[in-house]
Amino acid sequence: MEKKMEKMRNEIVGQNKFYGAIAALGIAMIGMMSSGMIDNAYSLNEHSGDFMHGFVLGIVLVMEFYAVFGIGKNLKALKDEKKLARLYNELHDERSEQIEAISSKTGMQIAMILTLAAAIIVSPYSFEAFLAMLVAIVIAGITRKCCKMYYFRNYTGKEE
Repeated sequence: MEKKMEKMRNEIVGQNKFYGAIAALGIAMIGMMSSGMIDNAYSLNEHSGDFMHGFVLGIVLVMEFYAVFGIGKNLKALKDEKKLARLYNELHDERSEQIEAISSKTGMQIAMILTLAAAIIVSPYSFEAFLAMLVAIVIAGITRKCCKMYYFRNYTGKEE
């Protein structure tokens, strides 16, 4: 039983490291925005610069909230073994994992189709936006294929 508890703790600590990395990235982005590095890219059009500054700041604040909330939830679970076991079981619920796998696959397919449709719609107006959307589709497809190949080779279906 102690070995299983230790495994649960290690997984939650690993999640906290991930959340900490997200928080550090967010702080670095806020630092970059404060120094004016991002604003310089949009100095030709003041309205675009202000919009991008606000947009990036909003995304960073959401990332920070997500990271702090996750760290708090995990630290609370690490203090109590019952909460730790419940959190671990929530993370490894077979039904939830299956639903997540199916919805991720379907969601990725829909997102790629919608991005392709948007690329076709935007192509007469902006060649750069068209290319950016096509590159995003190609990157998503390559990433999906690489992950599929990796898991076909390495996934056994058994917990370690």
